[in-house]
Amino acid sequence: MRNLIFLAVVVLAVIVLAHGFPVLGPVLAVIAVTPTYFIPEVGLNGGQRRRATLTITGLTASDNTVPHGLPYTPSRISLRPGKDGTTPGGWSETSAADATNIYITVNTNGSTLGKVDVIE
Repeated sequence: MRNLIFLAVVVLAVIVLAHGFPVLGPVLAVIAVTPTYFIPEVGLNGGQRRRATLTITGLTASDNTVPHGLPYTPSRISLRPGKDGTTPGGWSETSAADATNIYITVNTNGSTLGKVDVIE
């Protein structure tokens, strides 16, 4: 039985590789995040806050879990949907950011790429 399952997996892999497309279902979007870091801001009390802009692609028109890859948990985020980050509307924050992810909901007609400004 194990040999039959292994053979089926191998045949399926060969078919997928030969045709260059999946044969068993939809393709999952891959969310890509590119951070741009800025010099930390110094507040009046001398404390520093790190900030960055995340350029995000590969979102879907639904709830998205976006791995931010930052060495801190963002305390504030600003969503800027669209290729240049200036398309109004279309995105909302699903829940607060945590140590590993930002949660973005893209509306039906919302852009699947954009920018997110984050502050520590």
